Amino acid sequence: MRSFILPLLSIFILIAVHDARANDSAAEQAAGGLVLVEAADVAMKREDLTITPDRIDVHYVFENESDEDQTLTVAFPLPPIEGDLAMTPLELPVAEVANFVGFTVSVDGRMIRPAVEERAFVGDREVTQELQRLRIPLNPMAAAVSDALAGLGKKDYARLEKAGIVTERDMASGLWRYEVRFHWEQTFPAHREVVVDHRYRPVRGSYFVDRYSLEEDPDYAAKYCVDAGTRKALRNLILQAAKELLAEDPDNNANLEDDPMSALGYSVVVPYILTTANNWAGPIGTFHLTIDKGAPTNIVSLCRDGIKKTGPTRFEWSATNFSPKRDLLVLFAAKDAAAFGLQ
Repeated sequence: MRSFILPLLSIFILIAVHDARANDSAAEQAAGGLVLVEAADVAMKREDLTITPDRIDVHYVFENESDEDQTLTVAFPLPPIEGDLAMTPLELPVAEVANFVGFTVSVDGRMIRPAVEERAFVGDREVTQELQRLRIPLNPMAAAVSDALAGLGKKDYARLEKAGIVTERDMASGLWRYEVRFHWEQTFPAHREVVVDHRYRPVRGSYFVDRYSLEEDPDYAAKYCVDAGTRKALRNLILQAAKELLAEDPDNNANLEDDPMSALGYSVVVPYILTTANNWAGPIGTFHLTIDKGAPTNIVSLCRDGIKKTGPTRFEWSATNFSPKRDLLVLFAAKDAAAFGLQ
């Protein structure tokens, strides 16, 4: 039996062996991959991808181009979560459960319930059983981890610390990597199409938009392809935030009168691994990208030439016989955190 995987923030890919990961940064987390091999017989005829600040929807049409039915193990890995990310602006939609992105999937219109596999690693060494034996949650960002570590005896904690699984006791946090994979068996009939739809909430990073981002950070414009028009819009967003803060509380925000650019805007970054489409039989037949920024006053920026605005909040881009050369990193910005459900 052959197997392949549907990566989070990405598309189906084939897997050969365990433990290869792809992370966009210490904040937003793109799909963890495994070592990839090519899918010689199953082609991606269509992919419709919709990205918003708080949800990703993907519609695929696959076709088995061989003369034989193929039953494959389809897997969907969530992005790996590193324990040392606890102090970064990483946001897990639901940190306390294995399905921390609310992943759902249907095949040919029928909802399925994949099996789930949870594992923990320090480097290449698996530490799942040791954590479970001590009743420590495998997700290092789960709130219950702190209580579990605090309740350990001196010998148990010292052993974990020596093994590099946890920090020093006065810090009491996990250092292991948490990996979750959903999987199910799927038959691809010969010369027939199979439709797969899935959705989830992205593991996104949250950041301020400030003067430094726009005027001093040499990487900001390149990373999100911020052109002159977008830079002006982001600057106006900061100025509008300053104006509203002054109106709400002029005494505590008096500094904004003389220096309105010292105010802050807010942004979230949503990553999506697109290049794994190259592991299928040939290019994507038809690819359609939709970006919805959520509100007309929000700002969006990404590295994709030719994208067109098709509505007050919607942007679209299409291609045929598409072989992606780079992954997507979508910046959404607003004048206040509430636009993205942030506190």
